[in-house]
Parts: sequence; C-alpha cells; structure tokens
Amino acid sequence: MDITRGEMVESELDTLIKRRHVQRVRDEGARRAHEAWDASVQRYNTNREEVRRQERAAFHRAHADRLRRVLGDLVAHHLGEAEKLETGGAA
Repeated sequence: MDITRGEMVESELDTLIKRRHVQRVRDEGARRAHEAWDASVQRYNTNREEVRRQERAAFHRAHADRLRRVLGDLVAHHLGEAEKLETGGAA
C-alpha cells in the first residue's frame, strides 16, 4: 500500500512538473512575442516622431518664407509711404 501511495504521489509530481514545463514554454513564447511587439511599437513610434518632427520643420520653414514675402512687401510699402511723406508728397 505504501508503494502504491508513493507511486501516486510520484505520478502527481510528474504531472505537475510537466504542466509547469508546458506553461513555462508557453509563457516564454508569449513573452518573446510581447517583447517583439513592444520593439515593433517602439520602432513605429520613433519613426512617427521623426516624420512629425520633419513635417513641423517643413511647416516652420514654409511659414517663415510666407512671412518673409508678406512682411518684406509690407516693409517696402511703409518705407515708400515714409519716403513720400518726407519728400512732401501726400500719403
């Protein structure tokens, strides 16, 4: 009877060890998949941030060009008006 009980306990331990092994292998695979997904998200976010940074830089350059043209024309207009007033012309 003690041998049978010992074999039952050994069988239960074997089952527990096998189950834990299967679970560990499954969890390890899930962990690797999760790490790969995290790395993919990180690459995507880094790329997205770089694209957005470049787009913002392009916006500011284009806006500076627009302001330079508009304000340059405005400066020229005001200088012309001041010159007219200084030479006695009507503004």
